[in-house]
Amino acid sequence: MAKTRLIFGIVAALSATLAKFVHEICPYPLIDEIFHIPATQRYCEGNFAYWDPKITTPPGPYLLATGILKFLNVFKPTECDTKNIRMTNAFLFPILFYVLTEFCAHLHGRPQVCLKNDFFLFFFSQTRCGRLQ
Repeated sequence: MAKTRLIFGIVAALSATLAKFVHEICPYPLIDEIFHIPATQRYCEGNFAYWDPKITTPPGPYLLATGILKFLNVFKPTECDTKNIRMTNAFLFPILFYVLTEFCAHLHGRPQVCLKNDFFLFFFSQTRCGRLQ
C-alpha cells in the first residue's frame, strides 16, 4: 500500500510538471483541442446547449472539466482557458493511472501499467481522461 501511494505521488508530480511544460511549449489549442477547448469554454459559461457537429465525443469530459474548474474557482479565481482545461487532465491522469493499475493487478494478479499508447496526449485536452480510454 505504501509503495502504491509513493508511485501515485510520483505520477501526480510528473503529471503536473509535464502538463506545465507542454503548455509552455504550446500555449495555443492543438490537434483536436481546436474543437474541445471552445466546447469546454461554452460549458464553463453555462451554455450546455452548445454543440459543434464536428465533435464526436460525448459531453462528459466537458462537464467534468467545467465541474473541476468551477470547484477550484471557489478557492481561487480560475479561468476556463487552455492551460486550466489541460490541467484538468493532469489532475485526472494520476487517478486514472491508479485505478487502471489496480484493475490490471486484479486481472493479471500483479500490478501492471495499462496506459502505454496515449501517455503524452493526456497533457492536451484530448478528452482521454474524461472518457477513461
